[in-house]
Amino acid sequence: MANDGSHKLHNNEYRNGYIIDVPPLDYTPDERGLGYQYFECMKKYSDRVAQYLADIDEEDTYESLLPRCIRVAMELKSRGLTREDVVIMCSTNHKNSSVPFIACLFLGIPIASLDPTLSALDTTHLLKEVTPKVLFVVPESVDLIVSCMKEAGVEAEIIVFDETKDHTSFSELLQPHEGESDFVPDAVVGLDQTAVILFSSGTTGLPKGIMISHQALFLQCHALAETDNFGSVVLSYATLYWVSTVVILTIMTFIGGARVICSKFDPRQTWSLLEKYQITALFVPPSQVAELIACGRPENLDTSKLLTCISGGAALSETLIKEMRDLLPGTFVFQLYGQSEVAGALTMFNTRSVKDLLLLDKNPSSVGKVIPGIRCKSTLTQRSSAVQTKAESCA
Repeated sequence: MANDGSHKLHNNEYRNGYIIDVPPLDYTPDERGLGYQYFECMKKYSDRVAQYLADIDEEDTYESLLPRCIRVAMELKSRGLTREDVVIMCSTNHKNSSVPFIACLFLGIPIASLDPTLSALDTTHLLKEVTPKVLFVVPESVDLIVSCMKEAGVEAEIIVFDETKDHTSFSELLQPHEGESDFVPDAVVGLDQTAVILFSSGTTGLPKGIMISHQALFLQCHALAETDNFGSVVLSYATLYWVSTVVILTIMTFIGGARVICSKFDPRQTWSLLEKYQITALFVPPSQVAELIACGRPENLDTSKLLTCISGGAALSETLIKEMRDLLPGTFVFQLYGQSEVAGALTMFNTRSVKDLLLLDKNPSSVGKVIPGIRCKSTLTQRSSAVQTKAESCA
């Protein structure tokens, strides 16, 4: 084999510390796929709360959630959908917003999500990029989706999360099915099969589809679950359009934890929810951190169960981090760095590690250490006496 110099260059990069390797995960994913893992965990933790529905003040256990997922899966299968098709959701957070997502995992059908706040231009573009066979849509987004489907030249069944005259109502899919007690998920052909389709943020152009495999999500979620950063009850306002919510839903299902479900962010309500549901992890972008600080912490509020307040999606200033720490004594406040392309986080602090906690205290604005399963390349550019460092993901 001819030596083109690349092998020597690669070795030099390691020798000079440019390549940062983290020990691999000691973990073997279920070769049958995420759907099987979800299914078995939902049965295992059937008596636990899966969702605290803050908008309607109800609890939804895994025992209640699982049959709804099974029935939707059976309905999709009866419509002839296979792993060659795609299902899209356009939904806010509510009681059934995760049901089509889990149902598709049960069948190995790739699922994508559109955020209801996307513009008509972006929505039309993404419908062209990822042509669905079925769409699950909240009532307030139906007109947008119908218009964008027409513009994109897409024909598909629209299932509305409410009663409707013009389309299929989601409630029709929740009717009991013969044989549902014998239901088992479909095994995937291989873990490299696409599980979820995410979309890039579109900061340098229109959003693009990103195919996330079962393997990638398995490894990402296991690595983050090992940190214990999330505890047993998580609050995040992001929809399933965002990779953070996909990861949080998966982690909490795997450990039998609960998510607090809210349709929209309100800083005053958020403070009260921390106490009401004894939330252990709060995941918020910098804009919401700023609003929580501006709102101020109510007097006599109990946040003793809140282990972490984690921010992502954009850089959080050291000033905001320190102000949030003052408002949340006893809570680890920090930020992470992630990308949809790697199915979640690239770097994060591990609150189980004393060394990480010391580093976090010393470097409050840091995004943490590279998580297991990720390799990074650091390139150094020297300008006069100053050294600038940038990191590239090599996942």
